[in-house]
Amino acid sequence: MTRRRRYLLGIVGAGLWGAAMAGGCVPPATGGTSATGPAVEFGPVYLLGTELLEPPAVGNEVVFRAQESFAVDPGDPAAGRAVGFFVTLAAEQAGELRARLSDRASGAARALRPVSPPVSTAELEASHGPRPFNDTVRGTLRAGDGVFWRTAEAGPPVSSALRLAVMIPEALLSPFTKLDFFASQGLDGTPLRGAALELVEGFYYLAIIGDSIQWGNGLREEDKMSALVAEVLERETGKKVIRQRYAHSGARIVPAEGDSICEVDCGGEVPTASTSITVQADLIKRPDLLDFVLMDGCINDVDVGVIINPATTNEELQERSRQFCGDEMTALLGKIRALAPQAAVVVTGYFQIVGPDSDLFGLRQWVQTQEITPLEDDARVVAELTEQSVVFRDAAHADLRAAIDAVNAMSPDPPSIAFADPGFGPEHAIFTSDRWLWSMTADAEFLQDVGITLALAPEDQMVEFRKHACFQPDTIDGLISCLYVSVGHPNPAGARAYGDAIVEALRGLGVL
Repeated sequence: MTRRRRYLLGIVGAGLWGAAMAGGCVPPATGGTSATGPAVEFGPVYLLGTELLEPPAVGNEVVFRAQESFAVDPGDPAAGRAVGFFVTLAAEQAGELRARLSDRASGAARALRPVSPPVSTAELEASHGPRPFNDTVRGTLRAGDGVFWRTAEAGPPVSSALRLAVMIPEALLSPFTKLDFFASQGLDGTPLRGAALELVEGFYYLAIIGDSIQWGNGLREEDKMSALVAEVLERETGKKVIRQRYAHSGARIVPAEGDSICEVDCGGEVPTASTSITVQADLIKRPDLLDFVLMDGCINDVDVGVIINPATTNEELQERSRQFCGDEMTALLGKIRALAPQAAVVVTGYFQIVGPDSDLFGLRQWVQTQEITPLEDDARVVAELTEQSVVFRDAAHADLRAAIDAVNAMSPDPPSIAFADPGFGPEHAIFTSDRWLWSMTADAEFLQDVGITLALAPEDQMVEFRKHACFQPDTIDGLISCLYVSVGHPNPAGARAYGDAIVEALRGLGVL
């Protein structure tokens, strides 16, 4: 008999609400009502644990791979195969419980049929797997419908907990199948206040390290380059992408005095700890399982304040790039290669920050937020900063490519590290009409709310979040730089350009 594996989701407390409020169990997947209002409304359902389902090796996503499958009827190969597992739920109205499968891609949904539990000794023994235990269950599965029933075995020591056996024909499972358990539903059948898990065919492990470009300052999660790339990976590999992300705003390659590691609530938009990219690599869990490392680094070592300072010489920019984008990146890539020799690695480049059409007034406002020497009110400043932006981009890209080539050459295997140039043109620079970078805008309400005297406000998607987060005492950036941290970073159009370049690099490596 296959050994059962029980995956418990933070079961705490003695009652349903104790379990729900303890902070570890999975909350209802949906809340409120559907667009057509509630048709049936009962108490919420919480997922407490699973058995015979394999979770990802890292992270806490409620996604699983079935550990095994079985023949619905060993005597009839045409009956097909099914998967079976157990879930433990907390639900006040157990008699009203429903289950539904839905395909993530098409949205097509299909209910699982509740069946009477086994009663005889022979049926109990047959269902232990769980497996079909009588002709009714076997016939339902053969007809292409999934089933569930409440088992006699006790679940975790939580009041209102119930343990369900679930069996689903393999033909009903897509690469990404959502399974909802619920008692309430809307008039259109939408599950309300339910618990959900995702069933997948496999896992694809991705680690993201680097600076604010890799974090995606100012972007909603779904617009970030890592999310866009994950969509392509899932579509083309059929596997669920499991992300570990340690990139954060301001990160440098080289560890510095005062660096630390964030332990909880580690958002990269408003970081509470400065963790070098070198240390981020050490934080990656299960590097032996990694399929892909997406990374960048060196612009903060070179220092944006140096890049957009008219007093900086081209020679100084080129020398700093050689040191950080070249030598330090070579050492970092060697570390990554040693940690995860089996993983593909893509290093993303940077872009021309200032272009000939960048607005001088906007540039002068931005510089005031970055603790950089104020810019003169002189049109020649735009030309100087445009030149320096091009010098940095070109030098950084040449040095990053050289670092990649050097590390690839150390292995007898085909190259496993690639460079991704996002391909921004001068027309996409900051404060241009076709910008691919967050700029600034007139927003009197924002300026009044945060109590600052600048003429322009940030224009990105996360402004409301930072209006609160930047005032917290544990942030590591100054208030003004924190509030304006998005400016000069890729906006949704820029993130799409990055995503396209990364996918192209993966194709070049043979990953896609």
